[in-house]
Amino acid sequence: MSQITSYKDKSYWSGFSHLLKKKTTNEQLDNNFGDEFKGDMEAPSDESKRTFIKLVGASAAFAGVTGCNFRRPDQTIAPYVKRPENMIPGISTYYASGARIAGDVTGLLVETYEGRPTKIEGNPDFLYNLGSTNHYTQASILNLYDPDRLGLAKENGEETEKSQERLLEISNSIKESKGNGTVVVTEASNSPSYVKALNTLKKSAPNITLLQYEAVNEDNQKQGLLDILGKRVTTVSDFSKADIIVSLDSDFLGQEVGSVRAAKEFSARRDPDASDMNRLYVFEPRFSLTGGKADHRVRVKSSDVIFVAASLIVSLYNKKASLFGGFLTGAHLSELYKMVRNSGLQKEVIAAIVDDLIASRGKSLILAGRTQSPLVHSFVFLLNYGLGNIDKTLDIVEESSFDRLIPSTTESVEILKDKILSNDIENLVIIGGNPFYSSSLLKDEKISEKVKTISRTVHITESVNETSELCRLNIPKLHYLESWGDEEALNGDKVITQPVIMPIVENGLSSTGVLGVLSGASDGSVSEDYKLVKSLVGETEWNSVLHKGVVLSKVNRSIRSLNPTLKLSELKQKVSLIKNTSDVEIVIYPDYSVYDGRFSNNSWMQELPDPMSKLTWDNAAWVSPKTAKALGIDYKKETGISCSMLKINEKVETSVIVMPGQADGSISLFMGYGRTSVGRIGENTGFDIQSLLPNSGYVVSGAKVELLDKKYEVASTQETHDLHEREVYREGTLSHYTEEPKFAKEMVKTPPLKAIWNEKKYDTGYQWGLSIDLGKCTGCNACVTACQAENNIPIVGKEQVSKGREMHWIRSDRYFVGNDEENPEMVQQPVICLQCENAPCEQVCPVAATTHSEDGLNDMAYNRCIGTRYCSNNCPVKVRRFNYFDFHQTNPQSVKKERQHIFDLLKEPDKSLQKQFNPNVTVRMRGVMEKCTYCVQRINSGKYRAKNEDRKIIDGEIKTACSQVCPSNAIVFGDIRNKESDVSKEKSKNRNYNMLDELYLAPRTSYLANIRNPNPRLEKEKVAHHE
Repeated sequence: MSQITSYKDKSYWSGFSHLLKKKTTNEQLDNNFGDEFKGDMEAPSDESKRTFIKLVGASAAFAGVTGCNFRRPDQTIAPYVKRPENMIPGISTYYASGARIAGDVTGLLVETYEGRPTKIEGNPDFLYNLGSTNHYTQASILNLYDPDRLGLAKENGEETEKSQERLLEISNSIKESKGNGTVVVTEASNSPSYVKALNTLKKSAPNITLLQYEAVNEDNQKQGLLDILGKRVTTVSDFSKADIIVSLDSDFLGQEVGSVRAAKEFSARRDPDASDMNRLYVFEPRFSLTGGKADHRVRVKSSDVIFVAASLIVSLYNKKASLFGGFLTGAHLSELYKMVRNSGLQKEVIAAIVDDLIASRGKSLILAGRTQSPLVHSFVFLLNYGLGNIDKTLDIVEESSFDRLIPSTTESVEILKDKILSNDIENLVIIGGNPFYSSSLLKDEKISEKVKTISRTVHITESVNETSELCRLNIPKLHYLESWGDEEALNGDKVITQPVIMPIVENGLSSTGVLGVLSGASDGSVSEDYKLVKSLVGETEWNSVLHKGVVLSKVNRSIRSLNPTLKLSELKQKVSLIKNTSDVEIVIYPDYSVYDGRFSNNSWMQELPDPMSKLTWDNAAWVSPKTAKALGIDYKKETGISCSMLKINEKVETSVIVMPGQADGSISLFMGYGRTSVGRIGENTGFDIQSLLPNSGYVVSGAKVELLDKKYEVASTQETHDLHEREVYREGTLSHYTEEPKFAKEMVKTPPLKAIWNEKKYDTGYQWGLSIDLGKCTGCNACVTACQAENNIPIVGKEQVSKGREMHWIRSDRYFVGNDEENPEMVQQPVICLQCENAPCEQVCPVAATTHSEDGLNDMAYNRCIGTRYCSNNCPVKVRRFNYFDFHQTNPQSVKKERQHIFDLLKEPDKSLQKQFNPNVTVRMRGVMEKCTYCVQRINSGKYRAKNEDRKIIDGEIKTACSQVCPSNAIVFGDIRNKESDVSKEKSKNRNYNMLDELYLAPRTSYLANIRNPNPRLEKEKVAHHE
């Protein structure tokens, strides 16, 4: 978008081409439609057209002669002889469960149809995630049905049924040697039953070596707390009580532990109509979801964040030394001053933040991200301690029993490497994970060769990966939806994991089952896991716990007696090693889509656009415009699908994109791509940057970077659905909103609006509407994945995405704000079908395939649609999606059809993937338009349920997939005729506005303007790192 009329006359732009006003309208139209007939869709000549018509006519005639039986079902439908209890065809059943997914414990409600899980929701009884989930959890169900899963055990690459015998051989070896020569490497876990199984194994084999590996871990934070407290502890934040929040490279709204709960609590305090709106300061090297919500954001190199922390301590001490209770002395301050003098930070910024913190003592919160060093985490604890935040906004709790039993990932990798090189391992058992891909220390070729010489190597894994390739025996690992288990959150609440489907794989084992076999305590069966989990809950409470899926903690786990000690000698030593340098740094993050690589073969996640870069099916290095110029990248010419490539430290090649808001001299990289042993979805996606990942931390200083003389094509969605510079996003500051409460409605001046036809009145029955609060939305993309899971939305692949043909019904548009390409603000806006009462799409459809229902929905009749795409051309917000192909058939995991039809492709979705399909949603075919339906299948189900019970629908009873999953409660759905409904209350707020109101669309989807709460002292100043 370009300039809009607002209180600050801001400009909003989605990429450099918009900022530079480079693209013409004709070029945009060419991008949207010009390549429609290229490649596989090349326009045929007149002669070939006639030939094609002749062939079709002849084939159709032949079909008539043979009885037209191409589409006759080849399967027999048989009724139940004895229907299972509580199973009604077409009616879903929910089971309470839980799991640890992407490092976070989540309470779940699993929706199943006739024994097959199809959708996952959050469990509202589990207080740690408060009924919401994230995109990783939504996508995890697809891993269950992955056709590329390890279905049967393999020994030396060949399928085998002797996996249990091989495990028993290792078990016997362990017993004979008391564990000598045996190493078990496991993923991190907070499961009480798993820890009990580990203790049982350790008791039976005292000399066994137990290690853990997680590429994304919290080792730095735990070490920093250990250094200053002398105790193995961790933290739990309470954002609902925090008035002032300072993030030091902590993406707590995106990828830090507890992000779902953090988003819900943080967003609840972003209501400008309440008297306690919070304020957020962010210091970070790259734009994160958290940085996008900041009231003040300062871009700073990751290695310079420690100077920010030191500056805050020094400034706080100078203004109120008594806050630190005497354990911080002048000698400490002199060491900290050395860092402050070299920081280059603007003093007025630090001073304003510190004054804010002092004024909110006991109601503030300082956070550091996992990328920061242990010393930064020690400093952050000191700040929270001095500000009186402990036991108020920040609880200090004991480290999990798992972490007390097993060394950290950093220590474990060192131990494993030494044992491999010293030939000190006879049995190597790896439970889950992929350490020989993720760890730079273990990727060494010499180590790989050594692993192959170990007598017995076993990998228990859901899918074959790089680690599996090195192990002699691969055993299928049960998905959490196929097994019993439990997990404990940081606040002490527990979830019970219960199977909702019989194991899809043969002879699969759970992580707990493997330990049971190794220790001889069980045979590893699912029933044995059940007994173990039940024994820890207790017989009397088991049924109620199983029903709720949750065991709430009855004990306050906070540690009360804390005596922080900042040892002067250690501080001097650490400070002496810290330098403020202009060298280029590399910072490695988990990817928003594939995480650490565990979702590499998940098609939903591969096609999910990165919230900031909008890349799909790839990772890329992020550099600032200034750094790009220094490297010789002419980024003003690289706004299309082709981008430059870099070589880093002479061993990693990667594509590079220029990102506004990136700190100069800092390059962000994202893990999880470039896999060499992966399924069909993850093949040839992105670049493997894992060899750059340090064993301790995520930052590489003094990197050597060179520009390569070649290009790489990426698929980005950032400018696919261009709204042609229309004014769609509205925001203001709290002070401005207080002065002009209705500014959002007045930002765009519209003439008196009147329809050219008689308007239908929607004033009877239920009338559905939806509200999106831009002040709460973080742009996390959970809604995108939930919609895909609910509505059978296909993936299209990288090539089709690059042509603008992705199929997501809901998208999150990211805009940079302001004309400073180096340091803009950033906002996110979810866009779905507006369900316009005066719908432009309905006016142009020649076959009435899109019409309005009595309750105000813009419906699609798929069987009537002939694919003219007039509706898409006439949609002002570009939310309609066209099936250029039968995309379920073009999926890389599709299989050859058993029976073909002349107009079909020769493939169909794999039978396994079909099991995830929602039976209440039509699977669309080629040539059909589709779009958001407000989850009409849920609406109809709610109507029928209420009618059968002779009552009205209760507000909140029906939720769309996007509103139900939203971690920040930004999306509210309901009956707008009910003035007491939540959605009506949202729409009655002063901030409410309609997108493109000047077109008189009369949309049912409306927005609440974003309100920021900047510090008045800094509002008129440019907050930036002095470079």
